[in-house]
Amino acid sequence: MLFSRWGRFVYRFRRPLAVVMLVVGIGSLGLAAQASDELSSGGWLDRDAESSVVADRLATEFGTGRSSMIVLFRSATLGEATSPAYQAAVRTALADVESDERVAGIVGFAQTGDRRFVSAAGDATFVIVELNMDAEDSVAAVEPLRAKIHPPAGLTLQLSGYGPITRDSAHQSEADLQKAEVVSLPIAALVLILVFASVVAAGVM
Repeated sequence: MLFSRWGRFVYRFRRPLAVVMLVVGIGSLGLAAQASDELSSGGWLDRDAESSVVADRLATEFGTGRSSMIVLFRSATLGEATSPAYQAAVRTALADVESDERVAGIVGFAQTGDRRFVSAAGDATFVIVELNMDAEDSVAAVEPLRAKIHPPAGLTLQLSGYGPITRDSAHQSEADLQKAEVVSLPIAALVLILVFASVVAAGVM
């Protein structure tokens, strides 16, 4: 009875309802375009987990970063990554990052002298940028911090860590979803038209 009454109501006021739905649909286009900007990346970690609590305690009591971002530097012209010239280029690239309030510290070959920060071929080295925020918050900090890295000529860089990987995964997922919609929507529309034998009925679905 409920659906039959609803059907009669919709049929009786079909024209006004069609106009209302059209207006609502057009009005929603602006909101739909902003949906992706309102969604946040991350959400994989539990802030109340024991590991998160321990990380916060270490940061509070020992001054370590709550999360980190890894910066990998490569150069084919600056020689061995352990050389003074190479390390000077790395320091120049990270000067603005090191003074950022979101950064708790920087650890690399220059700070430790540990060759494990240098590739076997000797042309690459990585630096750990310790952040004073948890891993989830670090996702939003990736782009601002990336913009503060200024590698000199001959030095290239790549980012890794929870924040950069999560950020890149979100961007790739969005691009793949858009591509899938472009391919699948025409096929779905054709199937609906064939099933219902009506463009109007297919549009309603």
